[in-house]
Formats: sequence, C-alpha cells, structure tokens
Amino acid sequence: MEDFVIKFDFAWSWIGLGMAIVFFVLLFFTDLLRSDLNKPRWQDAGWYAWVAAPMYMIHQFEEYALYYDVHSLHHPFADMICQKVGYGAYPNCPIPLQHYWLVNIILWLMAMLGAWKFYKTNPMVALAPYGLILANGLLHIGGWLSSGNPLYYYVSGGTITSMFLFIPVTILMIRACLKWKVMSGWAMAATLTAGLIGHIILFGAYASLDAGGVIALYIFDFLAMTSPLLLTWLASKWLLKPKKSKLL
Repeated sequence: MEDFVIKFDFAWSWIGLGMAIVFFVLLFFTDLLRSDLNKPRWQDAGWYAWVAAPMYMIHQFEEYALYYDVHSLHHPFADMICQKVGYGAYPNCPIPLQHYWLVNIILWLMAMLGAWKFYKTNPMVALAPYGLILANGLLHIGGWLSSGNPLYYYVSGGTITSMFLFIPVTILMIRACLKWKVMSGWAMAATLTAGLIGHIILFGAYASLDAGGVIALYIFDFLAMTSPLLLTWLASKWLLKPKKSKLL
C-alpha cells in the first residue's frame, strides 16, 4: 500500500495534465463543449464551465509536478502546506498524502459534473468552481507578493497559472455572463462567494485533523469541494429567473 501511495502521489498531477491536454483540444479545436455556436468561444458562458476543470489541472501540475523531488519522493509544496498550518515537514507531518489527491480530484469531478449536467438549467451551479479558482488565485498571488520569493520557486507554486490563467479567465467569464445576461450581478457575486466559502471550509479541514483525525479531514475535504455547487444551487432559487417555457 505504501508503494502505491508513493507512486500515485507522483502520478496524479501528470494524469491531470494528460486530461487537461485532451480537454483543451476539445475546447479549442472542436465545438463539442460549446453551448452557443452563434457566439465566439470567449463570449460563451457554457464554454467557460468546461474550461474550469482542465484549467485547475494545469494549475495543480504547476503546484505539484514541477517541483517534485525525485530523491525524497515528495512534493515540496506539501511540505510548505504542513509548515503553514503548524506541522513540521514530511515525514513528521500528519496530513496524509491522500488529502491532496482527494481535494483536487473531487474538484475535477465537481467542475465536470457542473458543466455537463447543470449549465443549461442552472449556470450558477455550472460556474461555481470559479469561486474556488478566484479565491485560490488571489491567495497564491498575495502570498507570493508578501513573501519576496522568486516567481518560479516551490513556495510560489501555482502563482504563474494564477496570474496568467485563473484571474484573466475568471474576468472573461464574468464579462461573458453579464454581457449576455446569463445571470445578474447578484447571482454572479453569490456564485463567486460560494467558492470562497468552500476555500474557507478547506482551511477548516486542517484544524479538523487534530480534533477528529484523518476521517474528519476527509469529510471536510469533501465538503469543501462540493459546497460551492450546493450553495449556488440553493442561492439560485432566489437569484435566477426561471426560464419561460416556449409555447408549442
């Protein structure tokens, strides 16, 4: 089991990169993931719903794979997380490596589920991952600016994709939604806030480790990554206008 953990800890971010490449081919060279062929991709809010998952996969590749230490067989980024929350570096850190896989893979699945199942009926749910994307991007950039570290440094892992993917794409998504009245400004604010709440829950996951052990950590991981979709679904009851049915 330990051998599998070590191997998958190396492999999962590379798996994400491979999936991201497939997604980007579909997104940019086919019309399969577009919701409105009468608009350019950059103005199609449904297209942005599909962009979220592969964009996060690229971000996670920067965080983990680019800085992987083949000699110690671990991610320096995970060491940094442990030290930030008050634990020592691995192997003394009690946060299981499975935590990182769980959080990130659940996010992939939730983003793809939202884009596939909800965009036509509930764009708030479909675009909920952008709240996590925006919060995470700003956290990376703010942390890098305050640290004084070089941009290409493991403590700054994720900052490059935050600057050149997360923030610009989120701005373009907001512009497309508001321009074509996919949702109101209040609905957009609620969508992004739901992701911020998910990020706050994720911080609570680390505190739960001391109180409830690994099982509590995994429960918080699941809640953190699924709460944006649940919260936007609830908020949409008040903030999304029901679509009028067409008369036959």
